[in-house]
Amino acid sequence: MTFHGIKELADRLKSDPISTPINGMLLALTTFIIRMARGYTPVYLGDLRDSYEFEMSGGAGPVSEFVFIGSPLKYAPYVEFGTRPHWPPRAALLAWAASKGIEVFLVQRAIATRGTFGIHMLAKAVNDHIGEINYIVGSAAWHIEDVMKP
Repeated sequence: MTFHGIKELADRLKSDPISTPINGMLLALTTFIIRMARGYTPVYLGDLRDSYEFEMSGGAGPVSEFVFIGSPLKYAPYVEFGTRPHWPPRAALLAWAASKGIEVFLVQRAIATRGTFGIHMLAKAVNDHIGEINYIVGSAAWHIEDVMKP
């Protein structure tokens, strides 16, 4: 089986006209997912909710291949994915427990017994809004098709 035009297609995909709609779509998806994730993020002081960042990287030429979304906060993965039972440090819970009127030791003991449940903010942002995500991708596909026409 022989494919003709693969090199030409690859060159066109690397060209600037195609990179603009692809990178624009990735940027639109990323900002949409972050906006939706903020709505699912539990808020005490708002630090986690306000800390989402993204990085676009990889790919051939000017087209990004990957988008990484996350938070630089140390505790962000624990909120997203949850934890196994462990004894958390008192200092990490002191302000939160005080704001809820709960003794810190009781919170520590509960986490040591059950762990913490993951909130899955980013996963929910994608799974609960798949229709909107499909619309963003579809819109970009129409634009890319227009750009690719000879």
